[in-house]
Amino acid sequence: KKKHELKRQRYIEETVEKIEDSIKNFNFIFLVKVEEMRNSFIQKFRADWESKGKIFFHKNTILKMALGSDKPNEIEENLGEFSKEIYGECGFFLTSKPLEEVREYVENFTVKEYARLRSIATETVTIPAGIVSHHPEKGGQP
Repeated sequence: KKKHELKRQRYIEETVEKIEDSIKNFNFIFLVKVEEMRNSFIQKFRADWESKGKIFFHKNTILKMALGSDKPNEIEENLGEFSKEIYGECGFFLTSKPLEEVREYVENFTVKEYARLRSIATETVTIPAGIVSHHPEKGGQP
C-alpha cells in the first residue's frame, strides 16, 4: 500500500508542478467547463492549440492545489479566488494568444459525436418496412 501511495503522491506533485510552470509561462488562464465530455473533444482542442497553449483536465483538487487555495499559497495574485470557481467537470486552458482569437475559436468550436443515451435527435431517419440487412442475398434491403 505504501508504494502505491508514494506513486500517487509523486504523480500529484508532478502534475501540480507542470500546471504551475505552465501558468507562469502563459499570459492567460481560462476555466473550461464541460458536460459529459468525451475524449474526442480534448483531442481536437489539444491538436488545434498544440503550439499555442496547454489544456489540463485533472481532478479538481489537483487543479486547486496548482493555483493555491488561499493568499499565502497562491502562485499568482488572485488565483486563490479563481480556484473557488473550480467545481464539476472542468479544466484549465492556458495561452498567450489574444483574447479575441481565443473567444472566436471557442464560439466556433464543434466536435461531431455519436449520440448518447437520452440525446435528442437532430435529424429524422426513416427505416423502410421489411427486413433491413446488409446482406441482400438473404432477402434484406441493401
